[in-house]
Amino acid sequence: ATKREPLVDDETLRRLSLGFASTVAPTFHLLQKIVEDVRRTQGEILQHLSSQRQALEDVEQLKEISTTLQLLPAYTQKLASVRKDMLSLHDKSRKLMKRADTLRKKREKQEQSKALALQREREREDSLRARPAPDLAAQLEEHDDGSA
Repeated sequence: ATKREPLVDDETLRRLSLGFASTVAPTFHLLQKIVEDVRRTQGEILQHLSSQRQALEDVEQLKEISTTLQLLPAYTQKLASVRKDMLSLHDKSRKLMKRADTLRKKREKQEQSKALALQREREREDSLRARPAPDLAAQLEEHDDGSA
């Protein structure tokens, strides 16, 4: 294998490289600056879009809050109605309990009256029941003993 001779010597290659670099360097530096400006501008735009998105989210939350606040009078009315119903039910239950207590006392009184009337009737029947006279009882006992 034969070794090829370079077409250009090292010094020429170095000069060509430096010439090319000096020709391209200003354009390259300008492009670098433009890219940095584009990146900075994109960052600013991204930050602005992010703040606008947050503002829109806040507006959506405000809409939800507004909707909820619009429902507040209806909820207040419902609560007032429920409170009124609860007070009415409480009053009715208190009256029913009072009536039940009155009826219970009345029933107890009637039962006592019945028991007393039954006891008086028994006493009356006992008083009306025929009883042997004390002398007659002794005579009957003697008679039963004598006939035995």
